[in-house]
Amino acid sequence: MPINEPKISDLPFGASFEHPSHDSQYVFRQTLKSMAEPGSIITINAKIASPPPLSIATAAICLSLLDFETYLWIEPSLATDDVKQYLKFHTGLKFAEQPDQANFCILGTQIPDLTLFNTGTDDYPENGATLIIQADDITSHAQLQLEGPGIETYRHLTISYIKKRFWLDRDSLQSLFPRGLDLIFTCHNTMASIPRTTRITVLKNSMNGC
Repeated sequence: MPINEPKISDLPFGASFEHPSHDSQYVFRQTLKSMAEPGSIITINAKIASPPPLSIATAAICLSLLDFETYLWIEPSLATDDVKQYLKFHTGLKFAEQPDQANFCILGTQIPDLTLFNTGTDDYPENGATLIIQADDITSHAQLQLEGPGIETYRHLTISYIKKRFWLDRDSLQSLFPRGLDLIFTCHNTMASIPRTTRITVLKNSMNGC
């Protein structure tokens, strides 16, 4: 066996894009569309096999946006060896030890205090992190009312099992603008984004829990 040929045990579980250049550009455009139309539910038709618990949408976004200059933090319950090996092998990214060191973070619905993440600086607000949050369900039901750039009047969105406290914490970050966090929610092969420019109203009687 040639010295530079990887062993089977070194190869990641799962499969990347079938046509890397074309598919990566497609997912990139879908992600831009999602950010430009906050709260819209966008489908990502990508033929990949991602290691659980990484959803297809989460994996596709990472394969498209992350590279060797990216620092990624993964919430510990999602950071399996298969997930880390898959993302490292296909993107060359670096893993951050703490949330505030990361450009991108992958989270489940148990989300740490938002003050732990990198919100950028006054000189470089664009360095604020993007949080990719895996949800159990994403619908257009009226749990949240979104307003702001990219929304003609308002748009409704429901993200299952995200507690009201999260949205209150996110609202408190608005005083930092243009610093802040951009949010991408994923479920299976769908995504919905809430950039820092979007104003959110939690509708009464639409959410349980704190």
